[in-house]
Amino acid sequence: MANGVYVAAQGAAVQAKRMEVLSNNIANVDTVGFKPEVILAQSKETRVAQRGFSQGENNFPELESGVSLVGTPTTHAPGSLNRTGRNLDFALKGEGFFVIERNGEQFLTRAGNFDLNADGQLTTERGEPVLDSSGGAISINPNAPWTLSSIGQIQQAGNVIDLAIVKPSSLGDLVKVGANLFRPLADVQPAPPEERMTAQGYLESSGMNPVSGMMEMIAASRAFEANVHMIQNQDHIAGTLINRVLSGGNS
Repeated sequence: MANGVYVAAQGAAVQAKRMEVLSNNIANVDTVGFKPEVILAQSKETRVAQRGFSQGENNFPELESGVSLVGTPTTHAPGSLNRTGRNLDFALKGEGFFVIERNGEQFLTRAGNFDLNADGQLTTERGEPVLDSSGGAISINPNAPWTLSSIGQIQQAGNVIDLAIVKPSSLGDLVKVGANLFRPLADVQPAPPEERMTAQGYLESSGMNPVSGMMEMIAASRAFEANVHMIQNQDHIAGTLINRVLSGGNS
């Protein structure tokens, strides 16, 4: 009976984490370039001793069942491109990432909704510098015409600045740090030419589908409630048995 409580508790904990992840995904349904997370849960094998028990033996087979949380990996499927017509909105067509700097550390992002600060530096919405291929901040004269080419080059008055567009060896090397940024756990390399394709006046949409997200949230909520009810039922049964034992089985 105790095993049933543990199994239900494990299930409730996994579903609670699932709802937490889904809530964050749904909250970012309109976040530019957002990459949702998914829950990976694994069923534990029920291990029953494969040998017979001799009469009078007090050992019981070890039971291990239920589910356990494996992880919450990020889904990096590219989102659709939405036209905004704004010159400072950039979108990546390949699998590369923009590089920005925060507190002296470089981070990666797919969000290309950039701005210009008072000094003419290209920045994120939070004021973090967007970097060029040499690792320096990008400066643009706001009073002169400029364009972004389809291969990630800012061109102004005969000057060409290559955006830093990089690609990790594995997407599993990226860790979310909040604010739509990723920290690479391993060295990154400049993206190959076919991964440097950019579009000016476009933004990548969030990778979260609100309809499927809400359907998953409802399913997770129902699964959580079912596990809680199982715990309550197990507790009620245990209480009834204990009362019967204490009353000599006459209840």
